[in-house]
Amino acid sequence: MADRISEAAARAIMIAAGFQPSVPYTGALSPWPGVCLKCGRAGSPRYNAIQQGCGACGYCAGKSVDCAVAEGKMLARDFQPSVSFPGVHLPWPGVCLKCGQPGSPRYHNVRRGTGACAYCAGRSVDSAVAEGKMLAADFQPSVPYPGSNLPWPGVCLKCGQPGSPQYNSVQQGQGACASCSGYGYNIGKPGTLYVVASADWLKVGITNNPKSRLSDHRSQGLTDVLHLIKFSSGQAALDLEKTWKQWVASLPSHLRATRANIKDGHTETVRNLPHVHSWIAENLGLAV
Repeated sequence: MADRISEAAARAIMIAAGFQPSVPYTGALSPWPGVCLKCGRAGSPRYNAIQQGCGACGYCAGKSVDCAVAEGKMLARDFQPSVSFPGVHLPWPGVCLKCGQPGSPRYHNVRRGTGACAYCAGRSVDSAVAEGKMLAADFQPSVPYPGSNLPWPGVCLKCGQPGSPQYNSVQQGQGACASCSGYGYNIGKPGTLYVVASADWLKVGITNNPKSRLSDHRSQGLTDVLHLIKFSSGQAALDLEKTWKQWVASLPSHLRATRANIKDGHTETVRNLPHVHSWIAENLGLAV
């Protein structure tokens, strides 16, 4: 079927959309080569698509990316690609110009504002750097780096006590050794294991000072005290908390709290769901 529009009319509509055709009109559904009047790049939009409201230029619409422009934006984010532009949504290997770590960010994410380097953004941790920070905190890990929110077994270089602090906690300023931390939990003193909750969240924790600790949690909405168990041995309470933390770390991220949900103690906090209560009763011996 012949097109119902003349070439002159079709060309005028293309020009009005910001595109100058460079060859004769061959049909509404055929690519029509030409040049974008805004950015000067070549393209081949279809007249039918323009007539339906689609943009004439993929570059101006953000659907197409000029390789040189893409690399320039990555360099502006302190990242040097090591291979040619692979596409908007594919990993783009290269090296961070700030810390020297290799990485493969996606151009789409970087263009939207995500940091090009996961290490500089704090999303990834170099194992050697992590071990160095633990040593600086007077703690010697005994196994390879397990991850920022997992217990990291080792020995305190001050008192010789074994422990399993989380790298994330040490990085945030908490002491690596519970026994040596003057402001943290001291296993040399009696300890209290507590379970507190709100309608949405449930937290298991330990403290040497339950009155002060429970007051802190009430201020962030964890007002229901489900259990408060005192131990003459601080180590006994710590062992139960470690069991809880290991289970929490194995849960899907949507079941675990973030700092935005619970500012103080989010790494020991999960969604207040029936199967969580069952796990606590079975593994910690506490009927919630």
